[in-house]
Amino acid sequence: MVLIVVIGIIVVGVVIFMNSQASKKVDSVDIHSSSSRSSQKNVSDKKLIENANKLAAMGEALQQAKAQGDEKTVKSILNMTYTGPLPERKEDGTYTKIYKNYLRFKIAGINYISGIGDYEGKFRGEIVPDPTNPHDSNAIKIIHQDGTHLGFVPAEDTAQLRSWVKNIFPYKCYGEIFQGEDYDEDRKYYWGEVMVEEPD
Repeated sequence: MVLIVVIGIIVVGVVIFMNSQASKKVDSVDIHSSSSRSSQKNVSDKKLIENANKLAAMGEALQQAKAQGDEKTVKSILNMTYTGPLPERKEDGTYTKIYKNYLRFKIAGINYISGIGDYEGKFRGEIVPDPTNPHDSNAIKIIHQDGTHLGFVPAEDTAQLRSWVKNIFPYKCYGEIFQGEDYDEDRKYYWGEVMVEEPD
């Protein structure tokens, strides 16, 4: 009799234990399922925001392309085949430009630079103020990316250039140096141009 009671107690204990484990498993599945749904919702919301931002950027690119008269880009955006750069939204709500405006000017004093012939062709560099210049304290030097001084911004262009780059120096520039020939004096000479992008 005592043995039957003990066996009964063991069976009841086993049943209770198994029910407890099954309940935990169900709770675990419910929690996992709930967590999974929450995670999927977050991913979905993030994707919606990304798509909305991309559409807004495409709209801005379309406006910029129209203003630029770039019909090819306008068509590709409207046909949803555009793969070019998209403007980025800035903190003030405006967008960066996908088209750059440039300021161009000639390089002054280029033929007074020793070894300038070694720099014939395209180059990258910087424009840098030269306040200690004995001839013009507003002078702006053109410096090759290797540090070589190539010449100056023409004096008549320095005020416009300072305004263009918002007086932020040094500022990147791109240019090219050409060789010419003066047949009357039978000598070679150099001339060059520099291009500066408009800041964002």
